[in-house]
Amino acid sequence: MTAAMNGSINLSMPDGWVPEFAREMNNCFLIRPAPGTISEEEKDILENRNLMDLLENVIMPMYYRNQDQWLSIMKQAAKDIFPVFESARMADEYYMKIYSS
Repeated sequence: MTAAMNGSINLSMPDGWVPEFAREMNNCFLIRPAPGTISEEEKDILENRNLMDLLENVIMPMYYRNQDQWLSIMKQAAKDIFPVFESARMADEYYMKIYSS
């Protein structure tokens, strides 16, 4: 979450909080997960390959050759993250769910 708040583009696996926010190539970059049917060692190898492919074929070329698209993704990430993950909104939600029922 803090990556987008600080002007970075998130690069992550689509797990945890990421699916709540992520829109591939619109506000982040997602590493394609390996299928759950293979061994942990095979998953690590495949996900590493997916990460390296993404870096080499998408992220680095965009950063160096298409700064307009890079900037667009960075701005969209900052715009998308604030209203949903802003701490005052979360504190209000926690209060309403826990203390005011």
